[in-house]
Amino acid sequence: MINIIEFQEHQDLNDGFCKVCEEFTREGDTEPDAEGYKCPECGGMTVVGAELALLMGLIELDEDC
Repeated sequence: MINIIEFQEHQDLNDGFCKVCEEFTREGDTEPDAEGYKCPECGGMTVVGAELALLMGLIELDEDC
Protein backbone atom coordinates (compact mmCIF):
# COMPACT_ATOMS: atom_id res chain seq x y z
CA MET A 1 0.00 0.00 0.00
CA ILE A 2 1.32 3.44 -0.91
CA ASN A 3 0.04 6.90 -0.18
CA ILE A 4 -1.61 9.00 -2.85
CA ILE A 5 1.23 11.53 -3.05
CA GLU A 6 3.82 8.80 -3.64
CA PHE A 7 1.63 7.26 -6.35
CA GLN A 8 1.19 10.63 -8.06
CA GLU A 9 4.96 11.13 -8.07
CA HIS A 10 5.47 7.76 -9.80
CA GLN A 11 2.65 8.62 -12.17
CA ASP A 12 4.13 12.04 -13.03
CA LEU A 13 7.57 10.49 -13.63
CA ASN A 14 6.11 7.72 -15.86
CA ASP A 15 7.52 4.98 -13.65
CA GLY A 16 6.61 1.36 -14.21
CA PHE A 17 5.36 -1.20 -11.70
CA CYS A 18 6.57 -4.82 -11.82
CA LYS A 19 3.88 -7.43 -11.26
CA VAL A 20 6.47 -9.94 -9.98
CA CYS A 21 8.61 -7.67 -7.78
CA GLU A 22 5.42 -5.89 -6.63
CA GLU A 23 7.10 -2.49 -6.62
CA PHE A 24 8.05 0.38 -8.90
CA THR A 25 11.20 -0.83 -10.64
CA ARG A 26 11.32 1.05 -13.92
CA GLU A 27 12.08 4.76 -13.68
CA GLY A 28 10.55 6.85 -16.47
CA ASP A 29 9.69 5.98 -20.07
CA THR A 30 6.72 3.82 -19.05
CA GLU A 31 3.43 5.03 -20.45
CA PRO A 32 0.47 4.97 -18.03
CA ASP A 33 -1.18 2.13 -19.98
CA ALA A 34 2.04 0.23 -20.78
CA GLU A 35 2.09 -3.54 -20.41
CA GLY A 36 4.83 -6.12 -20.82
CA TYR A 37 7.88 -3.91 -20.39
CA LYS A 38 11.13 -5.44 -19.12
CA CYS A 39 11.84 -5.17 -15.40
CA PRO A 40 15.40 -4.08 -14.59
CA GLU A 41 15.26 -6.02 -11.31
CA CYS A 42 13.90 -9.49 -12.19
CA GLY A 43 14.38 -9.35 -15.97
CA GLY A 44 10.82 -10.40 -16.74
CA MET A 45 8.53 -8.69 -19.20
CA THR A 46 6.28 -7.90 -16.27
CA VAL A 47 6.21 -4.10 -15.93
CA VAL A 48 3.00 -2.14 -16.40
CA GLY A 49 2.35 1.59 -16.25
CA ALA A 50 1.39 3.18 -12.95
CA GLU A 51 -2.23 3.87 -13.91
CA LEU A 52 -2.72 0.39 -15.31
CA ALA A 53 -1.25 -1.14 -12.15
CA LEU A 54 -3.79 0.80 -10.11
CA LEU A 55 -6.67 -0.26 -12.37
CA MET A 56 -5.52 -3.89 -12.22
CA GLY A 57 -5.53 -3.78 -8.42
CA LEU A 58 -1.77 -4.33 -8.19
CA ILE A 59 -1.40 -1.11 -6.19
CA GLU A 60 -3.54 -0.20 -3.24
CA LEU A 61 -3.71 3.45 -2.22
CA ASP A 62 -3.68 4.51 1.40
CA GLU A 63 -6.17 7.34 1.33
CA ASP A 64 -5.57 8.22 4.99
CA CYS A 65 -2.15 9.72 4.25
